[in-house]
Amino acid sequence: MTERIESIKIDLLISFKNHPFKERTGEEQAELMESIRTNGTLVSIIVRSSSEGKYEIISGHRRANACRDLGIHTVPAIIKELTNEEVVITMVDANLQRGNLFPSEK
Repeated sequence: MTERIESIKIDLLISFKNHPFKERTGEEQAELMESIRTNGTLVSIIVRSSSEGKYEIISGHRRANACRDLGIHTVPAIIKELTNEEVVITMVDANLQRGNLFPSEK
């Protein structure tokens, strides 16, 4: 599996079409936005190349949305070339590490 890290324009990001996890809003998102505003994006999102020069977000939807809402035009991203099966495994693994899953996500 090849991967590289790049700074990607926010407008080139699209959500993975079968993303089963819910994005957090409210206080959690406000805290994330304040952290990004103060410290920058400390953890890269994970994406894979998609059609038309776009990138599908595998992990990091909240970070990407926070950057978009803050008017930040690029986000650090780990670009991986993954099959659909590998995408699901990566997405589940990243969200399990998050720890605070909704019961419906388990």
